[in-house]
Amino acid sequence: MNHRKNSGHKNTGYKNTSNYNSGPNNSGNWNTGRSNSGDYNSGHNNSGNWNTGNYSSGDHNSGYYNSGNYNSGSKNAGDCNSGHWNSGFFNTNEPKLRFFNKETDLTMTDFRKKYGYPEVYPILAEYQDGKLVTHEYKDAWQIMWNEATDEQKQWYLDLPNFDPQVFCEITSIDVRE
Repeated sequence: MNHRKNSGHKNTGYKNTSNYNSGPNNSGNWNTGRSNSGDYNSGHNNSGNWNTGNYSSGDHNSGYYNSGNYNSGSKNAGDCNSGHWNSGFFNTNEPKLRFFNKETDLTMTDFRKKYGYPEVYPILAEYQDGKLVTHEYKDAWQIMWNEATDEQKQWYLDLPNFDPQVFCEITSIDVRE
């Protein structure tokens, strides 16, 4: 195993800081996997402490893409959730989604099965000619909309509870014209 460019004590892997890390690019102590910060993380790209899985922040999370603390399951925000896509506290199921300020009968899992993912979406930062270019939020939506095909635009217009006024408030794109 490559032990180069480590700082701290008893690290294995590459470019670790602090102590007892394995895998590359960890900081903090007792991390396994890669690119973790904080302490006692396993998996990849975690911050905080005692996370397992990947891409979590906060403490004591298992699963993926959690923020907050003590979550299991995936894509939770808040604390002590064991379902998926929850925000708030102590939830075990997957909530129904709201679109355009109204409840639907769809969970995120149902939505992804029925609608998939958008083919185009606003890009807030991109490299152009070797430079990082950033766009304001509403400008990024307008750029995306101008480049989208009619079919790609229709994906957004077909979302549950579509409300052109709310869409315009968020994106500055007025589809009523």
